[in-house]
Amino acid sequence: MDLFLSITRLVLPILGLFVLLYSSVSLLKNIKSKDSKAYLQNTFNGDVISLHYGENSIGRSKTCDITINYPTVSRLHAVISFKKGGWQLTDTHSSTGTTVNGKKIEERTPLREEDNIAFGGNSFILKYKSKMADIPISKN
Repeated sequence: MDLFLSITRLVLPILGLFVLLYSSVSLLKNIKSKDSKAYLQNTFNGDVISLHYGENSIGRSKTCDITINYPTVSRLHAVISFKKGGWQLTDTHSSTGTTVNGKKIEERTPLREEDNIAFGGNSFILKYKSKMADIPISKN
């Protein structure tokens, strides 16, 4: 019994360290720079916001992928996602609503390039990567 306890005390920490290292290496391998497929351009000041993931949460909360810090934007205002070969927008029951080309959306809405999207009155234009060269970028 003493031999079993001695082996267990030696093997378990080594096994735990191996699992930790293996998991860390596996996680680091999967970190890749995801190329943006689309961008939102603020119509007021021209800022460009990249859409990096398959799904992007938009809102005032710091936990959102895209933070819009205006009082008319809900904490979790909307979600924009890439599904079935195209971008889609879903309002998450925000208090001020979300519009696409001036029409309030109630359900998941497919988006097209150059659509005007407003979150609580803050307007953005959806642009695809092919049009990125057309967006003026300031050199400050």
